[in-house]
Amino acid sequence: MALNYQSYCIAELINSADHFGSVYVDDHLELDCAASQKITKNLTTVVEFKNLTNAPKKLYLLDPSHTTQMEYYGWSMQAGVRLSF
Repeated sequence: MALNYQSYCIAELINSADHFGSVYVDDHLELDCAASQKITKNLTTVVEFKNLTNAPKKLYLLDPSHTTQMEYYGWSMQAGVRLSF
């Protein structure tokens, strides 16, 4: 299991007639999980889950109360086998 934290950061600097300031990507926390099982000497099964917390990507102008964009990507899963020679 992995808990990934990304702090807020500047995504864009704005200097126009209407606005002056910065667009930020808000901080967020994601939970990922991976597991594998060795079946034989050369064969391993693998499964990975990403963004189990469904952490949104939130962009805001100047401060968090001015949200300009919020995107939810949901969680994803990958499964497969590894062959070793």
